[in-house]
Amino acid sequence: MWVAGDNHAHQRNADTKRTMSKLISKTMLCIAIFLQCQACVSQELNASSLENPYPDAGKVNLIRDVWGVPHVYAKTERDGYFGAGYALAEDNLDNILFRYLVLNARSSETFGEDFADTDWFVQAYNILDDAKRAYEGLDTPIQESYSAYIAGLKAYMREHPDKVPNWWNDQIELEAYLPAAFLHWLSVIFSVSYGASECAIDGPEIKLNDLKFVDNTVIDARHAIAHASNQMGIMNQRTQGDVAYLISDPHVTFTAKRSEIRIHAGELNASGIVVAGYVAPMLGHTNTVAWAHTTGFPDVADCYVFDIDPDKPEHYFYAGESKAFLKKNIEIKLRYQPAQIREQRYVEKNGLTLPVHAIRDGKAYVPASGDLLRPGGHDRTSYLFGRAKTVDDILVALDNGHFAQNIMAADTQGNLIYVRMGTTPVRPQGEFDWTAPLPGGTAASDWLGIHPVSDLVQVRNPKAGYLQNNNVSADKMLAADDLSLSLRPEGYPQYIYNGAGSVNARGIRAIEVMSLMDGVAFNDVLKLATDEKWISAHLWSKALSDAIAHSASWDGVPQSTKLFASRIVDFDGVASTESIGAINLFAWLYKIGDDRRSAERLAERVLKGDVLSSADYDFMLKSLVAAEKVLTSKFGEEETRYGDVFTIGRGAMKWPLGGGAISIPDVWSEPTIRAYGFSPQLNDSGKQDAHRGGIHPQIMTVAIGGTVDSDTALAFGQSNNAASVHYSDQSRLLSEKRLKPSFFQYSNLRSNIESWKTLDVDY
Repeated sequence: MWVAGDNHAHQRNADTKRTMSKLISKTMLCIAIFLQCQACVSQELNASSLENPYPDAGKVNLIRDVWGVPHVYAKTERDGYFGAGYALAEDNLDNILFRYLVLNARSSETFGEDFADTDWFVQAYNILDDAKRAYEGLDTPIQESYSAYIAGLKAYMREHPDKVPNWWNDQIELEAYLPAAFLHWLSVIFSVSYGASECAIDGPEIKLNDLKFVDNTVIDARHAIAHASNQMGIMNQRTQGDVAYLISDPHVTFTAKRSEIRIHAGELNASGIVVAGYVAPMLGHTNTVAWAHTTGFPDVADCYVFDIDPDKPEHYFYAGESKAFLKKNIEIKLRYQPAQIREQRYVEKNGLTLPVHAIRDGKAYVPASGDLLRPGGHDRTSYLFGRAKTVDDILVALDNGHFAQNIMAADTQGNLIYVRMGTTPVRPQGEFDWTAPLPGGTAASDWLGIHPVSDLVQVRNPKAGYLQNNNVSADKMLAADDLSLSLRPEGYPQYIYNGAGSVNARGIRAIEVMSLMDGVAFNDVLKLATDEKWISAHLWSKALSDAIAHSASWDGVPQSTKLFASRIVDFDGVASTESIGAINLFAWLYKIGDDRRSAERLAERVLKGDVLSSADYDFMLKSLVAAEKVLTSKFGEEETRYGDVFTIGRGAMKWPLGGGAISIPDVWSEPTIRAYGFSPQLNDSGKQDAHRGGIHPQIMTVAIGGTVDSDTALAFGQSNNAASVHYSDQSRLLSEKRLKPSFFQYSNLRSNIESWKTLDVDY
């Protein structure tokens, strides 16, 4: 309040008035600009051009739907890729540029020593140089698609210099081969990690901490390969309306930034998810064929062990000869520190020059992968996927090479296929165990080439009318009575079949549901994709019921504890957001894990259905009382629901989320089909946010004799700009077990347009 004679107060009042005046002026200006922009959009959307989304040659229409997803329309494929580069930059520029910073081995120079190993890997494996050479050998249309994408990226950066991150190094030239380098890097880091894990069996542990992101999150490469995914296909013999369905649900960390895109340009009509750093959908569909990936693969990599010459420590033995290690110095520039110089040794094997990862006890350990033999192969595969019309086109594309993944595809001709895919070396017959470290110093362990897709485990149109591979081995994809002969391990080399008998809760639950499906409609498929049933919950409920029945002192426990226990005993096994029993069971099992030794014995007996001892019963009840106290201390006396603890979202917006895993920490874990991983919120509230799992669930509806359409969701939203309305809007969809339509056909998009921008192509 201003008082006469108070000059400071008078000044504050005047300043406040001026500030309010400026604020009002700015607000009115913003409103005017907004209304003007809305008028422009309305005028453009009401124009005759709305009838036809395709622009004139040399232009691109970038149309965003009500979820912010870009739909790129152009007369030519090249122009379409220009629009894709521009659109992806709008949504995800920071993460795209970070990947390109990594590929140029400049991440530790920019972000510090934590990224030194990232830059080492890129240089040790000559990722950029190999990608340059591979790019030069690609067909002209693929080269043009990459150069156009980079041109679109640059155009956005020129128009919006304020959006370019301040850490970006302008000395790095955005070259057309960078998308090829990204694909090569991604395939090599994953496949080499498989070989590195084999080195650890009898040798040193080799960590490939190369999957780092701008937020400094580190993912051990071997942990990354454990990331799960779901893929499930249902043929039209089990559905209503003569359609097939394909479910794709990749489970990775949400820091692995991805975007959705639809591209309609020339012969290219594709929809799906794009990983930051690449140009086109890696999971998705065209007009007539859909495809899905999930982790599972033949043996695509080996670990070679070379004896070092004791008389010449700079030599290794191969074929009885002492050969000098090839060497090069790798310079790793560091922020605010002198550069590191690392001497890197190499051996020659399989026609490759392979980096030595570790030396111990006179031996050199060298991982090697089939992907190193085929730089550029994944580029051809991806390009052909985007133009595929049938599952046979998918098979032809795969012969160029592909990431180590299970591939499933369905087309509008009524076909459903599965391939256990990976760029798999042909091993010589002999006594070698290809799952363990191998003697590298003999030609007898040299590879003999790469297997064609026809050699790999696969099936076409199974009689059962469905397929699922939720990270299981091929012999666990169907119920035993329905298992096709080609999915059995007989007749395949072990390293091609790789992992017979491997099964998990998601695979068991999928077969349980899918084998009974008949007359399936879309909502049935959605229920399957978002299934939240813990298949072993009833075993724990029974064990607790038995413990209560055997307790002589149960009558004396507090009523709140009895109620806590009754919810677990009566729990239906479904980890829905509204379930109180789900969070009670979760808290109890987590508390059981405090005594790891007792927990291991108990879990083994409960899950096998064995008779439990009095000591087991006492341990369970003691843990129950402790769990109730912990839950009450965190969330009060009210009845806590599962979704009160587990949420999804970013920024200030959070929604309850069902699914995820029950676990006894470090002992046992069981996820639902709807798989999510959670991490504690920073405020120590006891709540946990989803940070990995179903990043992009997608149901693709394949109309026999018609076209493919899809319904999707993207954690958390299309934009990585925190100020955007699409920063976390799809988190609510995931919370409510809903998906949004893709509006892939323009007839559906037309009434769901949020914005329309016409770009002038500038190569």
